Amino acid sequence: MEKVDQQEQKRQNKKSKRNLRVNRTPSAASSNQNQEEEYSSLSSKTEEDISNCGSSEQDDSNYEPRRTPRPESILIDIPAKNLSTVTAQVAESRKITLRDHLVIQSAVVNAGDGNVNDMSLSLSTVHRKRRQMRQQISEEIREKWNPPP
Repeated sequence: MEKVDQQEQKRQNKKSKRNLRVNRTPSAASSNQNQEEEYSSLSSKTEEDISNCGSSEQDDSNYEPRRTPRPESILIDIPAKNLSTVTAQVAESRKITLRDHLVIQSAVVNAGDGNVNDMSLSLSTVHRKRRQMRQQISEEIREKWNPPP
């Protein structure tokens, strides 16, 4: 406990010495006063601006609401056979594990009031589709690659 008290006392001493050094210089004291005056004048100006912000009638006349409100839900056709193929590239680029990829697919289907049993969702399917996707992308890169001269 003594060490803690000693460290606290050292901190207090350093702090007081620092304050003495800052307050000794006349320019520092005047600059602190100037900064405080500037801050108070700025804060009063901003308070006036804020109070005047919502009071103008012109702002309300320019407001136009959306023509049609956003729908509560939208209909999306999810491919039942190749959902793993469609989502494989994104899952691979984001380094999502196979199980997490499978969980995301099932969550998307469930969110759309679909039946997970109507789809072919399994870890082996996800793994196979991701491997095929990597193979396909690597072949495309090889075809497009131009060797240096």
